[in-house]
Amino acid sequence: MTILIKNCRIIDGISDESQGPMDVLVEGRTICSLGENLEPSTDATVIDASDHTLLPGLIDTHVHMIFDASCDPVGHLLGESLYTSLLKGVRNAAVALQRGVT
Repeated sequence: MTILIKNCRIIDGISDESQGPMDVLVEGRTICSLGENLEPSTDATVIDASDHTLLPGLIDTHVHMIFDASCDPVGHLLGESLYTSLLKGVRNAAVALQRGVT
């Protein structure tokens, strides 16, 4: 799958200022090119990102993979077996990773 993101501001995590507007060409899961006025292939999905900003993935530095979103996550945790908590943590980590959280 090829995706061309057009006219977005870019935050690269290195410079103090955003860059752009720029185009970003993505093929599969790889960013292949950044630049101005990139031309997509005929089968590309084109996304107009005018007035939007693209930035690198963010790192979640504090998370409890075995907590749920209830009002009493500790109470629920205490009512589970260690094996259930382990399986929940593995599942939640896999879901987060698939969504791009590192």
